[in-house]
Order: sequence, then C-alpha cells, then structure tokens
Amino acid sequence: MELFFLGKKAFSDKFSTWPELLCQILFGIAIYTENKGADGSSAAIRFFELIIFIRLFKLINLMYELKISRIIIETLKNLVYPIFQLITVIMVIYLVFALIGMAMFGGVIRKNLEIFSDNTNNGVYYMDNFNDMFSSFVTLFTLMVVNNWQFQIDMYVAAMGGNTIIRIYFIFFFYFSVVIGINLVIAYVLDMYSSVERLENDKDQTMKLLEYRMKKYEKEQKE
Repeated sequence: MELFFLGKKAFSDKFSTWPELLCQILFGIAIYTENKGADGSSAAIRFFELIIFIRLFKLINLMYELKISRIIIETLKNLVYPIFQLITVIMVIYLVFALIGMAMFGGVIRKNLEIFSDNTNNGVYYMDNFNDMFSSFVTLFTLMVVNNWQFQIDMYVAAMGGNTIIRIYFIFFFYFSVVIGINLVIAYVLDMYSSVERLENDKDQTMKLLEYRMKKYEKEQKE
C-alpha cells in the first residue's frame, strides 16, 4: 500500500516497505512451491516461517517511538557510510601485514610441526598460519581480538628457531590494528552517538518550547 501511493519514495520514507516487499515476494514463492506436492508443502512451510520472522522487523517502527531506541537507530543509519570507510582502512592494514606475513612465515606453520609446547599444543593453533591469503586474514583477526595471542607468537618464535626479533612484526600489527584502527572506529561510534543524542535533546527542547508558546497564545486569545 505504501509502495502504491508513495512509489520509490516509500523506500526512503518508510522502513516497513522493505520487509513488507520481501514478504510479498516470499509469499508468492511459497504459494508456487506449495503446488509441487508433498515436498513443495514442506518447503512452503519454511517460507511462511521466514515471512513471520521478517515481519517482526516492522516492530522497528514501534521501537523508533522510544527515545533511546530512536537514538540508536539513527546512530546506526548515520554510521553506515563512515564505518565502511574505516573498515576499508583496517582491511588495507590487514592486506599489508598479510603480505608481509606470507613473505616471512609462509609455509612455516604446518599441522605436523613438532614445535608446540604442552601449553600451546591444543591441535588448532597450526590453523593460524600465513600459508595463504585467507589463512593470513584469519590469523590477523585472531591476533587483533587478542585471542591467546601470546601462545601464537610463542609458536612463531619457536618455528623460526627462537628468533625473538619477529615479535616486532606482531607488536606493529597490534599497534596499527587495535591502538589506531579499532580505537578509531570505537571513538567515531561514540562521537556519532553523542551527536545524535544532542540533536534529539535539542529537538525535544524545541518541541516543548513550541508547545509552551502555543498554549500561551491560546490562553491570550481566550482572554
């Protein structure tokens, strides 16, 4: 109905247009699937369950009436493009350190490598390697979230013959990814939230002032 009356503008003005349109598409697919027999009926039930789940997103319109929920939603909306740019910067950091890591440690960490101590040999740390680009990104992510990073660094030191100088590589990555990258993202999110909250408070004060003046004007008219 909103799409019929507002056209393309409905997608920007009414959030409920998106889930409702998707539900209508899924409803058509479910009806088509149900006509294929017993197997189709089973699949159609899953589509109807998905439709019920998607319709719950329309509750966001009700959440928007609450001030704290409205501030959070507006913050997330305003963060989409800036966060994408910040994540791009972090991905560049990942790419640079992944290439350096592949050059330094490519092929060094293997499943059957007998260098693990009793504290580090749990059968999974060999997967944190720099043998390919995908594994390098996974390894860097586990290091960025400080997931038993000390065990992983000790593993690489042992694999490189006890050369402790390689710890500099991991220290530099931690500095650029966490101290600069992640903290920059968190600071931007907090600043955006504060800005949206301030605008929301200014809006409330303006509405209260208008309401006060309107009541005062009505009172003067009666007198």
